[in-house]
Amino acid sequence: MDFRTKVEIKWNGDKISHNHSLLFLGSCFAQEIGDIFFANKFNSLVNPFGVLYNPLSISKSLERSLDCAPYTINNLFKEGNLYHSFDHHSVFSDTDATRMLNNINDKLMLTSKKIRSSHFIFLTFGTSWIYELKDNSEVVSNCHKLPATTFTRRRAGVEELTERMTRTISKILEINSGVKFVLTVSPIRHLKDGAHGNNLSKSVLLLMCDELANRFPNNVIYFPSYEILLDELRDYRFYADDMTHPSKNAVEYIWEQIKEEVISLESRNTIKEWGKIRQGIQHRRMSADVESYKLFLENLLKSAESFADKHKNIDITNEIAEIKNLYINI
Repeated sequence: MDFRTKVEIKWNGDKISHNHSLLFLGSCFAQEIGDIFFANKFNSLVNPFGVLYNPLSISKSLERSLDCAPYTINNLFKEGNLYHSFDHHSVFSDTDATRMLNNINDKLMLTSKKIRSSHFIFLTFGTSWIYELKDNSEVVSNCHKLPATTFTRRRAGVEELTERMTRTISKILEINSGVKFVLTVSPIRHLKDGAHGNNLSKSVLLLMCDELANRFPNNVIYFPSYEILLDELRDYRFYADDMTHPSKNAVEYIWEQIKEEVISLESRNTIKEWGKIRQGIQHRRMSADVESYKLFLENLLKSAESFADKHKNIDITNEIAEIKNLYINI
């Protein structure tokens, strides 16, 4: 007897491989899944603006990247000792404005190139609630802990979000017609407005994703990460201690579903091969047996160099250097 409902994954595109270029934008969940792709040596760029929660902020970031419009000092504001950008997560905030601008503009140009070369763009939407500056009605991606009176908060509607994302997707398709957009709704619960408010917010996102998939049947794919956690796993043991974020086990389970349903067989084998090498790099000597550890590192280096020779499209230069450094410093 099966005591759970298995969520069907409908993937109507080519399977993802290590030959593909990937871009991830969106919520904390996009960061977690994107980091796993990156760790498994996929050609990935993950959240170059930092974590983004709502579709309007994601759209704004993509379109600014397309336009290659650099940020200037006028786009920053100072609070205390830190400069901030309303378009970026606080991980970009800095005490030095020039250094911050160089950082965010480097990421902007990198994103612009990535959009043009990507085979898959993953967009993960966390909430339909948006914050607008009262001064100019500009949608912000991060409030940077400014007083609530600085902003107007509202829940965007399905039509508004769908039209904005339609415009963004259409612009990208004009310069990269073959790209596939993989849309997901983050399973992370936003309980500030209560369970009902969270469900209303997620419903807007789900309806938007469905409409976008209907408008772009050849270029938009919906991946049901939200449904996997809420309907298939469906248990608080799959949440972290805060009872809102997915637990490590839940993220790993969703990754396994992605791996089995979305990633090519060849790349699944590459993941296994690379996993053994990565595990070896993370291993540290636990005893005084230096000679055994040296032999371990010598064999690990041979495996890494063999992997690099076999998979010339995957760069593990830094990892090979790390193994050699471990050997030198025994």
